[in-house]
Amino acid sequence: MGCLVVGLTGQTGSGKSTVSRILTDCGIPVIDCDRLAREAVEPGSECLLQLVQAFGAKILQQDGSLDRAKMAAIAFPDPEKLEMLNSITHKVILRLLEKRLEMLCRSVEELPNVEAELYRGLLADYAREKGGHVIVKGLRNATDFDLEYQMAAINRGIWAELETVFLPASVEYQHFSSTMVREMIRYRQPLEKYVPRAVAEELKQKTE
Repeated sequence: MGCLVVGLTGQTGSGKSTVSRILTDCGIPVIDCDRLAREAVEPGSECLLQLVQAFGAKILQQDGSLDRAKMAAIAFPDPEKLEMLNSITHKVILRLLEKRLEMLCRSVEELPNVEAELYRGLLADYAREKGGHVIVKGLRNATDFDLEYQMAAINRGIWAELETVFLPASVEYQHFSSTMVREMIRYRQPLEKYVPRAVAEELKQKTE
């Protein structure tokens, strides 16, 4: 079983954060590589230690965390230093990314009628290629509906035979968001009620 993975890239100010928020609000898991990059260089991490060995303790703030502005000022103007920075951080970020993808796949492995696939293109084109005629979307509130109604119209314009079915969330989930998940992790609150078991187990191990 594979996972459908879509890469979202673009220059600064191109709208990546806005699109990510839209996807998150639609209930689509988003793996933010910028956040993974911050996680990779957390105080005490092996990655941060390697950066200090390569660039010196001057890249650290007083609390021991990475001074990202100073790191950028050192590495970005110098191609060789930038290559060194990337060689240290990218492999760690890729490992973290692979772990997130693994959790996504584990979350659906017990569902015999669910298959996750990688597709580089539009959802409407994917549905047409697979012979699917219905997209099912979950809605938490009126804001979700306004957004999804527009997306449904766009998809219908791409393929006239494609219908979208909206399912309202149960009351206990209407208030929930990825921001709340992060806050619950921060304060070590149980997550089993809100996220897939595989994700809850992984996050629990990480915080212990």
